[in-house]
Amino acid sequence: MATKDGKKVVVKTLVVYRIPDVVRAIGKTNWDVDTTINDLTQSAVARVIATHTYDEIMAGIRDESMTRTLTKETRRELRQFGVHVTRCKLVDFADCKVFKLLTSQADRQGLATHQLYS
Repeated sequence: MATKDGKKVVVKTLVVYRIPDVVRAIGKTNWDVDTTINDLTQSAVARVIATHTYDEIMAGIRDESMTRTLTKETRRELRQFGVHVTRCKLVDFADCKVFKLLTSQADRQGLATHQLYS
C-alpha cells in the first residue's frame, strides 16, 4: 500500500461493527459476511491511505482523526449491506521497504542460491 507521498506502508486495521437485523441483511442479498466486510474495509482503508501523506497519517493516528476518517469511510461502504461500523482504527502502521530478487540475474552472475528450511 502506498501513501499520497509515495511511501510504501503496511497496515493492520481493527473494525468493530454490528449487524442490527441479521435475517434482513443476509436474507435480502445472500452475501458472504466475512468476505464482504473484509474486502470493503480493505478498499476503504487503501483509499484513505492513498489520499494522505505519511506525516498526515502519523499525526492522524496521534490525534484520533485518522480513526474518525476510517470509521466514516468504512461505515459508508458497509451501510448498504446492513452493517453498522462502530469504529475502524489502524492498530499497526509502519513504512516498509520493498525488495525484488531477480533470481535469473543472480544465476547468470554465478551467485549461489540458498534454500531456507523452517
